[in-house]
Amino acid sequence: MKLPVYTSGVGYQLIYPGARLTKEQAQRYGDRNMPRYLRRVGFKTHVFEADPDIHGGHYFRIGYGKDC
Repeated sequence: MKLPVYTSGVGYQLIYPGARLTKEQAQRYGDRNMPRYLRRVGFKTHVFEADPDIHGGHYFRIGYGKDC
C-alpha cells in the first residue's frame, strides 16, 4: 500500500496518492501553491530530493525560502 503525500502548509492536503512527481512538476506545484504573503516578501520555491537513508523514501521535498 502506498501512503499518500501531505503538505504541512495550511492544513493537510492530499497530493497525487501513489504517484511520483518529477522535479519540474514539484517546482510548478510549489509555485502554484505558494501563499501570497510569502511571494509578496520575496520567497522562492525550492525543491530537493529526499534521501532514502535519512528521510525513509525517495521523493521531492518542496520548501519556500529566500535566495541569499
